[in-house]
Amino acid sequence: TLTNSCSPCDVGCLLVCDINATNCIGGCKTGYVKINSTSSQCVNTCPNGLVKNSITGVCECSTSCLACSGTVSNCTSCNSTLILYMNTCIGQCPANTYKPTGIQSCITCTDVNCSVCNATSCITCQSNTYLYAGSCVVSCPLGTRI
Repeated sequence: TLTNSCSPCDVGCLLVCDINATNCIGGCKTGYVKINSTSSQCVNTCPNGLVKNSITGVCECSTSCLACSGTVSNCTSCNSTLILYMNTCIGQCPANTYKPTGIQSCITCTDVNCSVCNATSCITCQSNTYLYAGSCVVSCPLGTRI
């Protein structure tokens, strides 16, 4: 390295960088975004699990997502207290789904008439159906009553 010589900034830097060529003090060029909200490094491709947010100019996901794909709100995994359901992070699984132990996502009940279930059986049925032997039935079988 020559002393008293000019060295180029990283390709993603708009105007100015500091002694570290990847610290883009003057912001990012068009098509580039900051690698994260606390960095001044500009990239044109985000790290795996993050997407370009053209509004904020940062590689990120919505706050509930741990990782996302395509858009900031299309979650592929969630922060530890939330559960993944239809690419969204939620607090608890909706009706006709359950959260298996050790998995951070909602699974659809096998019985379509079930509103509350676990991995093996229905616990509560939707209206106009009745719980019988872990399944929901339209009418109670002979020898049983409502």
